Amino acid sequence: MVGVPGGDVVESGLAEAAVRAGGHVRVGLEDYAGPGRPANEHLVAGAAALGRRAGRPPAAPAEVMAALWG
Repeated sequence: MVGVPGGDVVESGLAEAAVRAGGHVRVGLEDYAGPGRPANEHLVAGAAALGRRAGRPPAAPAEVMAALWG
């Protein structure tokens, strides 16, 4: 899992590298310090689009729950 506290994980290129390597990406306003003032939904949508382009769509809530708590 990657994140860039105090930066922009998607624009840095780190998110793409992680997704292509099979990893996960942390996004959200709590970490973001890039340009502009995006909404949290915009940051999440950007990461989800990146995953889809790499053939790794985001997990559905039920998939996440099953992976975490069986």
